[in-house]
Formats: sequence, C-alpha cells, structure tokens
Amino acid sequence: MAEDAQNLAKENKNITCKIYDEKFLAKEKMNAFLAVNRASVHPPRLIHLSYKATNAKKRVVFVGKGLTYDSGGLSLKPA
Repeated sequence: MAEDAQNLAKENKNITCKIYDEKFLAKEKMNAFLAVNRASVHPPRLIHLSYKATNAKKRVVFVGKGLTYDSGGLSLKPA
C-alpha cells in the first residue's frame, strides 16, 4: 500500500507522499498503532498524502485508515 501511495505521488505533480516507518511510530509513541500491527506479517507504515490544488479556495482534510490484512474480528464478535 505504501508503494502504491508513492507511485501515485510520482505520477501526479500536485501530490506529495510521506511514509513513516516503525521507528517514527515508536518515537511518536503511537503504541496503539504498533500494537494492532503486531498481528501482521508486514511492517507498519503511516502514509501521509497531500494534494495541493492549483486554485484552491478552501482547505479540505480527509482522514482514514487502510488495513491490508483481515484480523478475523467478525469471528470474535457475538452475533
């Protein structure tokens, strides 16, 4: 997913991409993020994409999460 984000930024001049790794997450004490990642075989990454519109009148912010694995949570919840 991080690689896809970097490629997206390379293809679009108005998009910048910053990828934060496990060392950064630990330094910033993002322990909940790191704890959830322990269930994955992939290292944690925090992806920050910024889009700078040429004639923007207002600032808009989107925040979301992207999980690239299924933690099996459905089987842990009562029906």
